[in-house]
Amino acid sequence: MEPLKGYVFVFTGEMDMDRDAAKSMVLMLGARTTTAVSSKTTHLVAGREPGPSKMKKAEELNIKILDEDEFKGLLEKHKPKMEEEIRVAASKESAQTLNKEQDNGGSKHTSESWAEKYRPKTLDDLVGNKAVFEQLDDFLKGKSDKKAALVSGSPGVGKTSAVLLICKLNGITPIEFNASDFRSKKSINDHVSKVLNNSEIFSKTGLQGKALIMDEVDGMTSDRGGIPELVNLIKRTKIPIVCICNDKTHPKMRTLAYHCLDLHCRKLDSRMILPRIKYILDKENKSLTDGVVNEIILNSNGDLRYIINTIQSITTMEKMSMIELGKSLVKKNVLKGVFEVAAELFQRRSIGDKVNLYFEDYSLMPLFVQENYIKCAFRSLKDLVLSADSISFSDLLDARIHGSEQEWSLMPYHAFFSTVYPLNQKTLQKRLDFPMFLGQNSKMGKNARLLKAISSHFRVKSTKNEFRLYIADFLYRKFVKLLEAGQIADCIDLIVTSDLLKDDITSIGDVLNLDIFKSVSSKYKTALTREYNKIDRILPYKIPSYEASNKEEDDEE
Repeated sequence: MEPLKGYVFVFTGEMDMDRDAAKSMVLMLGARTTTAVSSKTTHLVAGREPGPSKMKKAEELNIKILDEDEFKGLLEKHKPKMEEEIRVAASKESAQTLNKEQDNGGSKHTSESWAEKYRPKTLDDLVGNKAVFEQLDDFLKGKSDKKAALVSGSPGVGKTSAVLLICKLNGITPIEFNASDFRSKKSINDHVSKVLNNSEIFSKTGLQGKALIMDEVDGMTSDRGGIPELVNLIKRTKIPIVCICNDKTHPKMRTLAYHCLDLHCRKLDSRMILPRIKYILDKENKSLTDGVVNEIILNSNGDLRYIINTIQSITTMEKMSMIELGKSLVKKNVLKGVFEVAAELFQRRSIGDKVNLYFEDYSLMPLFVQENYIKCAFRSLKDLVLSADSISFSDLLDARIHGSEQEWSLMPYHAFFSTVYPLNQKTLQKRLDFPMFLGQNSKMGKNARLLKAISSHFRVKSTKNEFRLYIADFLYRKFVKLLEAGQIADCIDLIVTSDLLKDDITSIGDVLNLDIFKSVSSKYKTALTREYNKIDRILPYKIPSYEASNKEEDDEE
């Protein structure tokens, strides 16, 4: 029974009851909710200080306007019948399940995860991304010039299930690894490569019928050497390799993606998910209103596994209270990637929603806006200037927040001026890019540390700014000129007389953004390193551990 089925509610203004809880209540009673008033709207619930545009449009369309007390009365009218029906239905289903268990001698059926029980068994069971999985099927059949495929997409879209299913249907034995457990070059060599070289893999039929599955490869980006070694593995592999990840936008993933067939799974929408959920509920002899199912799907961020687990949890409750159920639905959230959150900032959303998105990562979201706001469609040059001024003003607020004043109460204002106002009624016209500021800021910090170290090593006392302005360029160009001419002894003399390390003088190019050192012949660079390692020096400062260890290794060789 869905007493409010066919009703469409819109909420406006401040309400005493939680807005999300109110939406969940009407959804469970069979109604729908939208954010804008239209000809399909049946009721407008107006709290304190309602939006004038919504009120005006509702009056023009003769839509019934309810205050909060009237809305609560409507809920109270239908809630007892609904709660009783849910309670009775739950009791009947529990009794039926208990009888089945007794007949089966205490089966563990009820404890089985629905996500595992209804894992796809045929290609028709896969939800969405049919074209992507057809490409994967062709790849595993050898119909691609690539040795590896990179299957990417949001959590819960069925990537791993699809890969394993397609392997099974093609008679391919998957050799599975969780790549996040083998993130370094050494661990890949010790585990993955050894398995591929194992004699059991080389059966009488050769390598046919085998495939290497590397799940969660984006977990390898945090360590050095993991991704490059995986690329080397792809280059020399004799069996197809399928890499699976959630986020392929990480800079380190680009190297891997270049060597793989790119298969990106789109996020699932409710039209794809709802038929599968109804099928599972029917098989389990369970029932939930469309409103409840749609609310769960809405909160899932397209994660089918999350939806199935949530529905299983709800339908196994002994007694389902609408209020408690509404609260549990509202609290269920799915973590989103920074790109997903940033993309939502550039969509048409309310001020409150955008402020909430800002607080998902208040240090990063303003940078996304600064990097990409210029790609929006502006009505006029004045409109562009207003957005730029708003971002500039937010920088002043940020200085007050993170400066000596520590005025954290300004955070909501910073949210508005850094992310809300600059994007007001604007949509992105091009691809969303990651903030370049982070890379440039990191580079600036690295160069500042290098400059401080080099200037402190230099024989003539000087500040790092004096060294950069008056000494660095002359010293570096002279060194490179001598090295290009093959005058290794003079290069060593220049290093020794200035009390610098070899790495100091070669790093000056990075600080000055000069790449002339690249033009020097590799044989002269090798000769310089060999001669430099032969000298024995007493320096007026402690040699960095990395230089000392490198020299010891060279001496041992």
